[in-house]
Amino acid sequence: MLRQLGVDAALSAESRAGGLPSALPGRDLLDTPALGISPACEDALILKEQLMIDPRFPLASWFLIVSGAGFLIVYALPLLLAPLRWARWFRWEVASSPTDLTVYFGRCLGGVAVAVTWAALAAASDPEHHVIVFDLIAVACGLQTLIHVDGAVRRTQPWTETVEIGLYAALCGASVAIRVLLLT
Repeated sequence: MLRQLGVDAALSAESRAGGLPSALPGRDLLDTPALGISPACEDALILKEQLMIDPRFPLASWFLIVSGAGFLIVYALPLLLAPLRWARWFRWEVASSPTDLTVYFGRCLGGVAVAVTWAALAAASDPEHHVIVFDLIAVACGLQTLIHVDGAVRRTQPWTETVEIGLYAALCGASVAIRVLLLT
């Protein structure tokens, strides 16, 4: 919290020089006088919370936004809403009469994927204080890489799933690199 206030104090100096509006939306939600926060510092704090890209860690923010939004659109929502259609798009053979269990597992995986992408998008504005999201992405993508390698070796998956090995490995590596090199 003190470190955060230090950043906000630096931003408040910029606000005095650059002229942030004195009444930003949400100002009345904080009891800043009780916290000992000056109005100028409060303006910077509110403005920083409204930014989607953290100016201190733009690469981390962009990684979370691009990977989160892309995964949400291509994988998470289609799996949640129409798992068998998603399977056909990715060249899986779908039985003429799929079981309820197949649809159930697909939708469950889609629900988990939506939750992970939501966490990534929510963390984008302040990645420094949400490093656990990078760990979550690294573990999830690492496991997906291993699962897809196993499917490729055993030849039990369509070629589209084998191509995803590179995608998951790259996301895992990028998440670990951002976490270790930028955020620690």
